[in-house]
Amino acid sequence: MSFYRKAFELLSSVGIDANSNSFYLRSKGELVEEIKALQFERFSVFQPSMILTPTNRYGLLQGITLKVWPLLQPFLRGKLQKYRGIPVEVLGKAMAINVLKEQNGVEHLQWDDFYAIVETDGMG
Repeated sequence: MSFYRKAFELLSSVGIDANSNSFYLRSKGELVEEIKALQFERFSVFQPSMILTPTNRYGLLQGITLKVWPLLQPFLRGKLQKYRGIPVEVLGKAMAINVLKEQNGVEHLQWDDFYAIVETDGMG
């Protein structure tokens, strides 16, 4: 079996659930279930909330969100911490580092996990 068959990483979303009433969250949850059925040795599901990019590529609403979301960070604590925005650079580094880890099983990774991966590797 090749490396590509052993590990699979999926960029998904916080709050995914195959039984959700939200079409967006349900379809992403269903996708995770279908990929699980392929029985990769390792399946990593990255579940960011807002991905913070250095530039606005999608118009006024994204522009406002990119300015406001970081201001909400101090209020998103405890169980709400997973809704913090993640800089795209941190998310990308976490995904690149994580795919090389030697471990098995299914893992769901969120905001604090992204930072832990980057900091543990020393690239943070």
